[in-house]
Amino acid sequence: MRQTDSARARRTDSHSLRLESLESRDVPATLLVDSSPTSHTPYHQIQAAVNAAHPGDTILVDPGTYREQVTIGSKDDGIKLVSVVEHGASIVAPATLADPAAIVHVAGAHNVTVSGFTIRGPQPSLVAGVLVDQNGSAVIADNNVADIRQTAALSGNQTGYAVVVGGLTDSALNGTATIVENTISGYQKAGILMYGSGSSATIAGNIITGAGPTDVIAQNGIQVSYGASADIVANLIAGNDYTPAGTEATGILIGVGDPGTEAGRVDVSSNLLIGDEIGIAAQGQTAPLKITGNIIVGSSQDGIWFDSVHGANVSGNISTGNGRSGIYVTGDSANNQFTGNYLRGNSGPDAYDDTHGTGTAGTADHWARNQLDDSQPSGLR
Repeated sequence: MRQTDSARARRTDSHSLRLESLESRDVPATLLVDSSPTSHTPYHQIQAAVNAAHPGDTILVDPGTYREQVTIGSKDDGIKLVSVVEHGASIVAPATLADPAAIVHVAGAHNVTVSGFTIRGPQPSLVAGVLVDQNGSAVIADNNVADIRQTAALSGNQTGYAVVVGGLTDSALNGTATIVENTISGYQKAGILMYGSGSSATIAGNIITGAGPTDVIAQNGIQVSYGASADIVANLIAGNDYTPAGTEATGILIGVGDPGTEAGRVDVSSNLLIGDEIGIAAQGQTAPLKITGNIIVGSSQDGIWFDSVHGANVSGNISTGNGRSGIYVTGDSANNQFTGNYLRGNSGPDAYDDTHGTGTAGTADHWARNQLDDSQPSGLR
């Protein structure tokens, strides 16, 4: 009997080990979420499915309203969170938000996808629609991110970002993202915020719309600062215009002017910017900066504005119909290259550069082959 029991035990142990191997689920699975409590789907909330998922799984979410906060943590690498019907599944800020008050939070997971959702507020403590931080990475694609603010009406609260890559409370909490083909509107402070020296993103093909002319808050369509890097390509950005003097709203803001807030490497190309206060603004920038092939129309102030920018390449842009200049350069800016830009039809000098040095027309910068009607100083071409 002892020999038989021992043999049976070995067979049982072997069978148990084989079951454990199957339970590890090396092959990714698909989990279904349905908001209807009467459906036969085992998951009626997105977070429940995330909690049950294994790395690499796909979570398909049926149309409906999901009033919850979704956190995708470090165990969730490779999860794909997908709305079955484009924008048909709405993730809505719940009555209470845990810190850091983001509706969807990629908190240290890698290679996550969030695609096809409507993500919206408002909510009294809401800070971000989508947040990627804690060294996580994500593809944020084809979402409609709306009303990321604390109240239904625009206010002066200096927060409320549709998409954030990097640490909101700690610049060491970096993130990496590909942010493509999203529609972003109704944000409080910024459409997309890049933050922290280890953070980077490709931002392409998005439609980002501010509140239009307002005296309530200076909005930014895209902000890249505190060492973050970005490729900003082929976006439509409009309606970021703060009407009081002294503080500017921008379509794209690179650095915020204070020491230590400058961005890392930034490449801005082939974007269309319409009706912002300043189309593209850069401050205190010494890291590589390229601004090429953009169309900037109808800014209430300048198309492109530089303050203390060094070594940038600005070429092949169209900046026309702006309330002041096509390109406006000030501060201790130096060694910037302005070539082949079309700058006609602006209300002030098409090109303005008040720096001093050994460059073109006594400035500290180099101007060549630009098309313009007037400049200050004269002789900028």
